[in-house]
Amino acid sequence: MKSKSRFNRYLMAGICVAAILCLGQPGFTAEYKEYKLGMTNPRSGSQVMTGDIQIAGVETAVREINAKGGIDGVPIRVIYEDHQAKPTMAVTAFQKLISVDKVPLVLTTYGTVQLAQAPLADKNKVVMVNSGASSPELINCSKYIFHTIPNSSSYLSVATHYICETLGFKGNWAILYLNQAEGKAITRYLSTLLPKYGVKNIFRDNWEDYSVTDFRAIIAKALNTNPTAFYEGGAGNDTGLCLKQLRDAGFKGPVICPYGGQLIQRAGVAVYNAYVGEQVIPENKRVEALRNEVLNVRKLPYFSPICLNAYEAVYFAAEAIKYAKDHYKGEYFTGEKLRQAMREKKQFDTLSTPGALDLKTHVLSRQLAVKTWIEKDGKPVIEVKKVYSSEEEAALPKGDL
Repeated sequence: MKSKSRFNRYLMAGICVAAILCLGQPGFTAEYKEYKLGMTNPRSGSQVMTGDIQIAGVETAVREINAKGGIDGVPIRVIYEDHQAKPTMAVTAFQKLISVDKVPLVLTTYGTVQLAQAPLADKNKVVMVNSGASSPELINCSKYIFHTIPNSSSYLSVATHYICETLGFKGNWAILYLNQAEGKAITRYLSTLLPKYGVKNIFRDNWEDYSVTDFRAIIAKALNTNPTAFYEGGAGNDTGLCLKQLRDAGFKGPVICPYGGQLIQRAGVAVYNAYVGEQVIPENKRVEALRNEVLNVRKLPYFSPICLNAYEAVYFAAEAIKYAKDHYKGEYFTGEKLRQAMREKKQFDTLSTPGALDLKTHVLSRQLAVKTWIEKDGKPVIEVKKVYSSEEEAALPKGDL
């Protein structure tokens, strides 16, 4: 009896050893009960509305994927951490996701925040999928960062081309911006782009924080230089308030702004003759369902591309997981393997065509449009003025990143 018991113990030990050895064998593919992803975004504080709209996109995509059986029967789960758009909180949130929750991929938002998180991504080989910031400084800030949102350099290229060439405003320009990483990068980009259109004089000034509400002093200084056009941009409320005060000061010329729902909420009719470069949002059943989720189900005040970008970030990650599972053996759900999968796959099934990954910048290509606001039934309504293909945008003059 003792001999049989000893034999059983040896047998079980042998099976365990064999199973462990199999993990390293070329033919072995790991199995997972779920695919855990992380997300850091504002869940409280002054930027919470933007955070809620991003989460609506993420949760809708997760629900759709899991309703269809997940990835070959394995569901996706997203773990959320709040960063309030603050770099110090973002680093803590990112560290928690990778060290406690052990996620190999984090959905990320906000430019200054992601610049703080990037060293952790490199050190720990964790993929970042940026769906909520377009700062030029984010390009290649980490070898593990990918972008489902076009870079602001692309937005600026098409909007500047339209205003300078189509509308003919090549006189003095003024640039007013939020004095953070993205604002500084945009100012550098425009300052080296505008001279290529013949602009000789460029006034520059800034404000220090999201919470600033009075821009009259810097607007007055800018207007003293007799600008024919402006770039004006912050991170939310500040953009709309600055635009309204610029119109109140009497400036009626074209203004390039970054677009967000808070722009129209704060600026109101001041958005007339303001222009944005933005990705083309297609009209189809999936986009309509997402818009309905945001506006009618969750009762959020606006639907914007950041929701679509967050939605597509989940599908982008899911396609990479599926590719890694089908092509790699062993532990494939790791940051290193997912990065490899994204770069090898290159073409992704996005709502906004064409969805090809640029291997130099890790940005998904998009059709871009220049838009402005017109009056309809007494209210500002956004209108597309010109659409640029990815090839047309690539051929335009560029500034320095």
